[in-house]
Amino acid sequence: MRVSLASPMRISDWLKVEGRSSRQPPPPLSCGQTVENAARRMERFGVRLLPICRNDGTIAGVIGERDIVVKVVARSRAPELCTVDEVMTTRYLSCHVDQGIDELLRLFADSSADCALLLARDGKLAATVERSELPVQPTRLSFRHLPPGRDRPPVENVPNSP
Repeated sequence: MRVSLASPMRISDWLKVEGRSSRQPPPPLSCGQTVENAARRMERFGVRLLPICRNDGTIAGVIGERDIVVKVVARSRAPELCTVDEVMTTRYLSCHVDQGIDELLRLFADSSADCALLLARDGKLAATVERSELPVQPTRLSFRHLPPGRDRPPVENVPNSP
């Protein structure tokens, strides 16, 4: 599916088109669960990132493959003894499903992250999305004509329109 960057398509509309609106994201982890449990859940659901939620359902952080490799395996920590809240990342990409798909693309273009959380109006998890699942791949080239205040340096080797 091709999405025009000028398109007013919302993330929720894109999820419906992709057939993902009815597919539930993997159940989030709770603080206190083990890293081993997180790794098994990632494998079972085929995801690279899992949210970690507080008791009220709001997101406390995320745990990804890199967190497990760098903060557990590389430090010779036992994954069955470490808890996800000890190694979780509290800074993560997120977007509300009511926002435009262009906002999600811009978010990925401005970051090196491979995954983002998509949040419902109540701030709870609606879905996760990986960079590879996006309708177009975000690059700085995609955003040459941004609104004032979001200007970027000129991009070389881009032909001018007549």
